[in-house]
Amino acid sequence: MLRPTLEVYAGGSATPIVNKSAFSKIKILIPERQTQRKIAAILTAYDDLIETNKRRITLLEKIAEEIFREWFVRLRFPDHKNTKITKGMPEGWERKRFGEFCMLKRGYDLPNDLVEEGPYPVVASTSVKTFHKQYKVEPPVITTGRSGSLGDVLMTHTRAWPLNTVLYVKKFFGNSPFLVFYTLKNMGLENFNSGAGVPTLNRNHVNGIPMVVPDKNLQQRFAGIVDPIHKQAENFRQENINLTKTRDLLLPRLISGKLSVADLDIQFPPSMCEGTKQQDRGHASG
Repeated sequence: MLRPTLEVYAGGSATPIVNKSAFSKIKILIPERQTQRKIAAILTAYDDLIETNKRRITLLEKIAEEIFREWFVRLRFPDHKNTKITKGMPEGWERKRFGEFCMLKRGYDLPNDLVEEGPYPVVASTSVKTFHKQYKVEPPVITTGRSGSLGDVLMTHTRAWPLNTVLYVKKFFGNSPFLVFYTLKNMGLENFNSGAGVPTLNRNHVNGIPMVVPDKNLQQRFAGIVDPIHKQAENFRQENINLTKTRDLLLPRLISGKLSVADLDIQFPPSMCEGTKQQDRGHASG
């Protein structure tokens, strides 16, 4: 909201700089205190919902990963007691190199000035960076940091644009994407740094890692259990995107008074009520 105003006061020949004294010249309208509290209550309600959804997502992710560990790390998969162990692995499983399990490929360049707003997530090394009108990869899109930040593994259930700072799974070779995702998450990829200055993951180093791959039937059973968990988590993520957009659209309208809160009977969240009580106690003691 202040950016156009601040640009008027920007100095500097090469790099625009705003002198702090410029702030004393800026006039802004401030709503009365009760209106401020109502606005804060509305925005806090959105923030609380977003945080609740984040906790739900974290819990769902932990549940799915614990199932993976129970089945494929501790080898306590369904009917494991009746499964014959041959040469140190369950019958029907195969010994392979990681490069035979899935194929990793470097992501695609997308300079900031070429990003055009759209529905497709642009996936960076640790999170979704922005959204673009074009995509490069069909879902599921599994990525891990290639440069700068190693070890984070993300799974995107929509078409997406993986950036050049990540490696993404180009081929699954018939394996369950869920098995590939959790295998990558549990490989300790941050330990495969091959860069001198900037941490870098060399896929050729990873491709030679020996591993044991479960049979396809067990992979399908695993996918059947974790797929609904992922869908539920994805619903919460989408809800957070919508909540964030709505909150950010409301903010300028509330502050400017275009959307009046004067006649609204708002129930203040517990966090705000507690803060008010502490302020009152402070004034009373003073």
